[in-house]
Amino acid sequence: MNDTSMSHASPATSISLEHASFAHLSLIEWEVLHRLTVVSEAGAIKALLTASTEDQQRLAAQELMARELADLRQRVATSTPTKNKSDIVKLDISAYSGEGDGHFHLNRWFCEVDIAVEAWKLSTELARSRFLLSKLTGKAKEWALGKLVADASCFPTMVTMKADLRPAFEPPQDENVQRSAFLSLKQGQMPMLEYIQKVRHLISCITTRPMNMATEVHVFVSDMNAGYQRFYLTRKNPLTLEKAFTTASQASDISRSPAPEPEPALMEIDVIPHYDGRRGATSTAS
Repeated sequence: MNDTSMSHASPATSISLEHASFAHLSLIEWEVLHRLTVVSEAGAIKALLTASTEDQQRLAAQELMARELADLRQRVATSTPTKNKSDIVKLDISAYSGEGDGHFHLNRWFCEVDIAVEAWKLSTELARSRFLLSKLTGKAKEWALGKLVADASCFPTMVTMKADLRPAFEPPQDENVQRSAFLSLKQGQMPMLEYIQKVRHLISCITTRPMNMATEVHVFVSDMNAGYQRFYLTRKNPLTLEKAFTTASQASDISRSPAPEPEPALMEIDVIPHYDGRRGATSTAS
């Protein structure tokens, strides 16, 4: 069997089973039927080509092409992408206990978890939820293990685990506390960078009913200490909080810049007293 013929004609028929004898079939359709002989009996293919009509032959080839395409798509969809180990960053994160005054706010901790999951390239939901579980400690870990003992499928995804963590360790009134802390915040003795970080932290804790951008900018600027930095921001009138942070940092750098030292004053030669090599200036009188 060569590339353009399936076999020689059988004794029962004088038709040559070559592509030239079936010009109505495209080269691709002919090759598809050619491949079909590998999985089917050669006699069945001969019968298809000699006894069926041209439309039936073309339809058979197209149906086989459709099946091959569907099989290829299925293999591509189910194949697991190969992970490049050089692309995996083993990023560690802080553990969450859910207790103590200094514990992480969940929004900030979830952001840290998402970054680590992406760096580790955890693709399955089971791996992601187990990674989140491994970073719990203290009361938060006891809470999660207690739920798993009662129902092993209680955390099917990382998203559901996050959704259950929030009401358990951050009651609704917690956001109101953060909102009040932001509205009453004053810069006081804090350096500008520390003040900016404090404002950014409090804003990131207010997600259920966030304040509008104009209010956030107004509170940030009005609660700054009176002076050049606040005056500079009111002149720039930033429209976003991040822009206000950048402008405030620039103003802080300008205010800390040392004043330039005065340059030496030039003296005219005429006013320099004449010196004759002895102590003191020579008298103009002889």
